[in-house]
Amino acid sequence: MRLRPRIVDAVFGALELGAAFYDWVRNLRRPGPEHDGDTDPIPLTHRDAERIAEFGRRAGHEKK
Repeated sequence: MRLRPRIVDAVFGALELGAAFYDWVRNLRRPGPEHDGDTDPIPLTHRDAERIAEFGRRAGHEKK
């Protein structure tokens, strides 16, 4: 396995860990009977979606 895919996996793993921690903290801050534990999804802006797509395209075209 080459170094670049490992770096990409580490970056995405860190982002997923950060998102999970954010959701956990958000659930802690909104307790009560009206909150059943599900969080409202935060919609991505078009710009954010394009950045994510571009990152994926760049990561998928590694040089051999």
